[in-house]
Amino acid sequence: MAVQQKYPTKPIECWGKLEDLRRRLVKDTYSARERGDMVVLGGPGPLPSLLCGLGGFQLLSPMPIGPDMQDLRLLTKMNELATTQGYGNDCCATLRIALGSMILDRFGMNKRTGEVLKPDIHFESLACQGQMKAQQLYQEYYSQLPSYVVELPWQEEPRQADVDYLESQLHEAVEWLQKTTGREYDDELLAEGWINEWRSRIYFSRIMEHQSAIPAPIDQKTMASFATLMWRGAMHLPEVMEFYKEAADEVAVRAREGIAALATERCRLFHEGPVPWYPSNVLRYFNRYGAVCIGSWLYTTEFGNFNINEDGSWDICPMPEGLGLPLKTRDDILHSMAVVFTAYNPRPKLSARIDNRVAMSRHFKLDGAVFALDRGCLGNTCGAMESIVALKDAGIPVMSYQGACANPSELDQGEIISRIDAFMENLGLEALEEGRPLLQSEV
Repeated sequence: MAVQQKYPTKPIECWGKLEDLRRRLVKDTYSARERGDMVVLGGPGPLPSLLCGLGGFQLLSPMPIGPDMQDLRLLTKMNELATTQGYGNDCCATLRIALGSMILDRFGMNKRTGEVLKPDIHFESLACQGQMKAQQLYQEYYSQLPSYVVELPWQEEPRQADVDYLESQLHEAVEWLQKTTGREYDDELLAEGWINEWRSRIYFSRIMEHQSAIPAPIDQKTMASFATLMWRGAMHLPEVMEFYKEAADEVAVRAREGIAALATERCRLFHEGPVPWYPSNVLRYFNRYGAVCIGSWLYTTEFGNFNINEDGSWDICPMPEGLGLPLKTRDDILHSMAVVFTAYNPRPKLSARIDNRVAMSRHFKLDGAVFALDRGCLGNTCGAMESIVALKDAGIPVMSYQGACANPSELDQGEIISRIDAFMENLGLEALEEGRPLLQSEV
């Protein structure tokens, strides 16, 4: 079937730099011992820059983002092993993959050499129930591994008590890092890392905000690829910050000049809920109808620092020089961290996410929404059913499907394709091209 082009498109110019950075991060992680760098288990959430004061370190991320995710048979086996230990699909995907790889003695393995990298300490910020249980598994797998977790406040509205609570934890964390590692803590390195992380998060927020343009300058799958540097906990690196600046500038130009992610865009969707971590065509299957997934409340609040206004527009956190906070001493830096992650963080506002989704559907000019109902990600699916009702009441068509973001055996291709095709036809759209299988290889 012929496809009639509507908008101009062109490749993402900074894509090569993104791939180079991803390869370098993996290489630097597994060569940490050669340089005498500390290896830290953790890092996918906020605040990896808190480790910068220790000097050289590398993060061993527990998130399912490595080569194992490309092998669907291996991935299925790891899920099956987790199930035999009592952790079914109603448990966190990260927990299940970590447990499965531990049973196979693959956790932390350099897939090129077979060498297993063991961490010196475990350090991360806590944002969900699955993380709490996963930390118990880490302690069982790595006997006597020193561990420290910073609890991020979950509040409905910003309160000074939340700032004070987070700030006190950050001070305690610095003291723990010094005592546990025996290293001197360099406040200048802390400041440098935090400023880079802060800027990275604001640049990424700007990238996502440009998705309100018609046509959308990038699609949700590209956005997810950009976010892999954040999942690797690399926002504190100057070269990563510079990449996000370059990417934000490029996306701004694409939005301004009408450069589209999808040439045939005629339908704009949010895909809410976790998307598959393994290779799949779920997000881009919609493209055959001229529909493009441009983001979601879940994705944007995961990676950005902003507040959502009543009309769905964003109040993005200012850059370091614009917030008006002193940034000279350790106290200054830790206080600014606490302010940024409490004052500009819509994710903890559980009761507001329903209204936020409705407001953002208008601001981002949506024609519909898709909800992936993942049984294993309770924090992300919280409020999903209420959001579906609210969006429908607001006149936004919605479809949903079930799956597990890290278990390909739970993805029913026939059912999901049938649901998508029916949803698109109900929107009055005919297919412009042939569809592709949702899985890029066999399970």
